[in-house]
Amino acid sequence: MTIPLVILSLFVIFLSSILLFQIIFHREKIMCMTGMMAAMAIGMSIGLLGGVIIGIHFSENLFQSTVFGMLVGIIGGMMIGFPISKMAMLDGILSGLMGGMMGAMLGEMIMPQYQREIIIIFLLVFTFSFLLVMAILNEGLSPK
Repeated sequence: MTIPLVILSLFVIFLSSILLFQIIFHREKIMCMTGMMAAMAIGMSIGLLGGVIIGIHFSENLFQSTVFGMLVGIIGGMMIGFPISKMAMLDGILSGLMGGMMGAMLGEMIMPQYQREIIIIFLLVFTFSFLLVMAILNEGLSPK
């Protein structure tokens, strides 16, 4: 693979940290439904991307890749939902679990010549989700 996974992981952690700090800083102003949507979108996209990468890395061991992919998604969704409410945290956990499971299964099944492309596709999905969530949060925080 030509994408260094360390750089990719640092990029995802960096963007997730920006979002997390934005949520922590403005948590009193964020409505519960907006927080639930943010936790669900980011938990699912982190789970999908992390699950695909882990599924490719732990190829031939579906159990390990599924468990680790679900853990990545759960942690991502929980971190985003925790500052807002218990409902947002639960939404992030369950979305991350589902995304991690689906990503791990896809990573296990994808043919080796398409592994790089599927990682790029899910990186774009994560980046687009991040930008959209940031725009929605900023729109809700701006005075009307």
